[in-house]
Amino acid sequence: MVGTLGLRERRHRDRRSLGNLGARHGGDDTLRDLEAKHGPLPVTTTSITGSKGAHYVFRLPPGVTIPNSAGKIGPGLDVRGEAGFIVAPPSIHASGNSYVWELEREPEDVATADAPPWLLDFALKGASGKGPSGPLPAVIPEGERRARLLSLGGTLRKRGAEETEIRDALRAMNRPPRFPKPLPDSEVSELARDIAARYPAGGSLALHVYPTTASGAESNPVKAKSPSWPPSPPIPPEEIVRLACYPVEWLIEPLCARGQVTLFVAGPKGMKSNFATALALGAANGCWPCGEFRINAPCRVCYLNFEDGKRRVSRRLVKFAGQIPGGKWPSVWGSEDAPDVKLPRDEAKLIEWLRAERFDVLVLDVLLYTSEAEDENSSAQMQRWCASARRVADGSGTAILLLHHKRKGERGGSSVQDLARGSSTLAGLADSILYLERQDDTHLGLEAVSKDAPPARWTLIYDHSKAEPWTVEPAGEVYGARAKVLAALQQATKKTPGASFAASTVATLASLSENVAREQLKALVADGKAVESPRPGRGGGSAYAAILEEGNHQTTTTPP
Repeated sequence: MVGTLGLRERRHRDRRSLGNLGARHGGDDTLRDLEAKHGPLPVTTTSITGSKGAHYVFRLPPGVTIPNSAGKIGPGLDVRGEAGFIVAPPSIHASGNSYVWELEREPEDVATADAPPWLLDFALKGASGKGPSGPLPAVIPEGERRARLLSLGGTLRKRGAEETEIRDALRAMNRPPRFPKPLPDSEVSELARDIAARYPAGGSLALHVYPTTASGAESNPVKAKSPSWPPSPPIPPEEIVRLACYPVEWLIEPLCARGQVTLFVAGPKGMKSNFATALALGAANGCWPCGEFRINAPCRVCYLNFEDGKRRVSRRLVKFAGQIPGGKWPSVWGSEDAPDVKLPRDEAKLIEWLRAERFDVLVLDVLLYTSEAEDENSSAQMQRWCASARRVADGSGTAILLLHHKRKGERGGSSVQDLARGSSTLAGLADSILYLERQDDTHLGLEAVSKDAPPARWTLIYDHSKAEPWTVEPAGEVYGARAKVLAALQQATKKTPGASFAASTVATLASLSENVAREQLKALVADGKAVESPRPGRGGGSAYAAILEEGNHQTTTTPP
């Protein structure tokens, strides 16, 4: 019988199905640190535990015996070897959830991989007490902050400390020079509260954390195969209250969150690549000086541009660098060198690469270059791509920004969720949807809907002639006004050919004030999309009609 080593990663609870603990319990930070130093774990047989953790199973070399250990190779990671066991599918957890195999990592789908040498070394040393635990370093790297605080807090709890004592001790440690970038006090207090609630005083420090991803991210119900009936028990009321305490980790607030998927939609030549490049540069430098959005810290950004060449991408970056200080660059690939990534074909490789490189944000410009689907309007084909994209976000903890084209035709009264080209499955995948609408040569409207933030609108101003080309302002009534006025005028002109309409009439049809409607009508006349003539009668003033395109012929409706 072949010996095995089971590595259980204590990650964070699946927010979509059960809630969100956030990335605060050390397991994913520990594993990501180990993989960054020693290389990613190979693809192997993997199961999802009933508490939403993970079991990775590896083959041992002949004659090698691995003892069992808990937390010895790092906070949040347990080892099961000689005389140990892991609970296997289809067992039922105490919560009522099933143990299930990770999709496409079942025993019949993937061979059990050999344990990498570095993992064997850590398992052996950790079990004998000679592993990574030891004296605290003089400087705690940013990626180890939570893990180190968790370890100290757990030790204090094991010795009988209460929440206030743990909190005060963690705050005392969470200071320069040991912590060059301390965690916010609110996060430290939350960590102390969770340690005191989760572990009994004087009890074991084994980290039985309900986990999911390296990000506190949502995961998709199709991630693992499980019986659809009977359903598992609902979320207990006390769990609902506890899990609601863990906020979304915004990287670009309120546009992109860690481990989530953002769908960014705009029409052809709609400036989406320009704006996405500016966001990527801002995220890499940890700042957004253009107004409205918030970037809390520098991020590692990967931008795969499948449409634009290196020269164009480089020109954009250099142009925007004059406005965004910091001197850091995102990792960018132009169309000549962008990797041939197809989902779900390359899902496992992409997850491993993102984790090994520790990318926080992945921009795919545009997303259909990564799809194996032959028909983007096919729900069945796009569901496979969407499920795979969700697993990439979950498995890597990366915020994914997907650039996509708007469907043809005028927006009309369509909601943001209905504007993406192709199957509506794409809108269902997204945690947030951004819609960018070009209003004129310099003004754009940006609208965002999110599962974790209220709807928002902004006016973007882009002036290529300026050294600082981008400005973002909150949108008032003028947001999208030109498109609304044009749609209302076209509809009225089609309904009553030969007629013209006062600004007050168009304002009513477009649900805008008369002053805003009049301003936008004059702009449409200047753009050649409407005509203006004196309005007969006592009131005087101007009347307007739309210039309509019928088939291949342009016809002008002449007002009386």
